[in-house]
Amino acid sequence: MPAGPQVVLPHDGWSTAAGDGPFAADRPADAACPSAAYRAEAGFFEVESDRCAYAVFSQPLAGALQAGDRLDFVAWHLDLWAQLPAEARVVLQIEDEVIWEARFAVPGSEAIDMLEQPVAAAHPAGATAWWHISNHGFNSWRLGDVERAARR
Repeated sequence: MPAGPQVVLPHDGWSTAAGDGPFAADRPADAACPSAAYRAEAGFFEVESDRCAYAVFSQPLAGALQAGDRLDFVAWHLDLWAQLPAEARVVLQIEDEVIWEARFAVPGSEAIDMLEQPVAAAHPAGATAWWHISNHGFNSWRLGDVERAARR
């Protein structure tokens, strides 16, 4: 019997990652991300980069993934603004597998990405997932629930 869709990374399950996990080498010396800079709101996890220009969040995977599973999720940002041109980087990763990585020119326009990303490797329930944002300026980043699509 096929399994239906399952939220494997709920939007309200993210918390700051101790030690920055796989992104520790990229951490700027002056990085700070106060709790007022991020929150779960209206079905999305939101980070305000004017208060938090570098952040790494993590949570355990709520269900096992098989190689070939498809993850569906929405990631979006408001207009990107900074005094000087820059590049923003956003990464969703499970264990060592980068599920989605994007770079955006700052300044830039608002964008909504409705993503369908395949999983290359199997990941057990409880595996660590990471959401990383590196961006300077007054920008707002959001990530919705990450859902494993129905299995056939």
